[in-house]
Amino acid sequence: PGEYPLPETGSFFLEGGDRRGGGPGAVEEALDQLLDALVLGVRDYFHKAGVFRKFLVALSGGRDSALALLAAARAAALLPGPGSPREKVARCVEARYLSGPFSSAATLEAARGLCAELGVPFARVSIEKEFDLVRAAMEEMAGGAPPSPLALQNAQARIRGAMMLGWANTVGGLILVTSNLSEVAVGYFTTGGDNQGGFSPLADIPKTLISRMLERAAKRWGIGSLEKILELAPSAELAPDQTDEGDLMPYEVLDDILYLYALKKLRPEEILGVLEAKHPRAGKERLQAWLKRFLFLFDANQWKREQSPVALKLLYLDLDPKTGFRYPVLKGDRKKGK
Repeated sequence: PGEYPLPETGSFFLEGGDRRGGGPGAVEEALDQLLDALVLGVRDYFHKAGVFRKFLVALSGGRDSALALLAAARAAALLPGPGSPREKVARCVEARYLSGPFSSAATLEAARGLCAELGVPFARVSIEKEFDLVRAAMEEMAGGAPPSPLALQNAQARIRGAMMLGWANTVGGLILVTSNLSEVAVGYFTTGGDNQGGFSPLADIPKTLISRMLERAAKRWGIGSLEKILELAPSAELAPDQTDEGDLMPYEVLDDILYLYALKKLRPEEILGVLEAKHPRAGKERLQAWLKRFLFLFDANQWKREQSPVALKLLYLDLDPKTGFRYPVLKGDRKKGK
């Protein structure tokens, strides 16, 4: 394990685990290729389907929805038809910020700023009245027992999913699902909620690579509003003071485990050796706990991956069971984890 090659860029997914070298220019070239492939894939799906009038994005102010919106805007600019690129974006792309009880002013302003810079029509729509109704109904269904914290988080996502689907039906839109590969791997999304939509362009891009792609896009295309989005800690904003990495683990560690386990098929003890070499400051005990948690979540959430929407294939790890990854829904040796 100690001799496994560590990537110079910090990302196994960016270098493929090989010491190819090439310096910063090679990394930027790889990121540019990924950005261009993402835009091309989104444009082609929309255009070749021939049934949609608009791209629709539930814009949270976070990184995943920002990259999805950026891909949609640049894809719309490449669509055939009359008008300048900016006119096509205004005509073919729309975003909504569906604010809930824990949404922050920072993410609202980040979402608004990105839409303004890209020329995408934007509006804020509150889900708080609907959330209050659903919460009361859940309590009634449970015989007066208050809904669990997880149920309340999922309810917000499901309300948003239903509203997006209704909007899509009304305007003939293609909903871009914004779940990334890291979330798909550990089931960090809501069935019937944020996995609802017609096309999932980020489903095989890990979170750490999404951040790198946004950094590159900001520099390459001069999109200043992305810098504010990158300053925010990733959060679903479904509970007070919630952060993704607080719920899970640092994304750098999660993505390393995902690469080594799902793609390279290393054993847990081998993975731990690589993690100790790559993240020495974390300490062996903490790394062991994160590895155990990942393995439990990966095993426990195959049933969610079985329900994944149609996804774009950009990289070499495809967790979609319909097209690339067969894994048992149940395993007899599964042990309870945290």
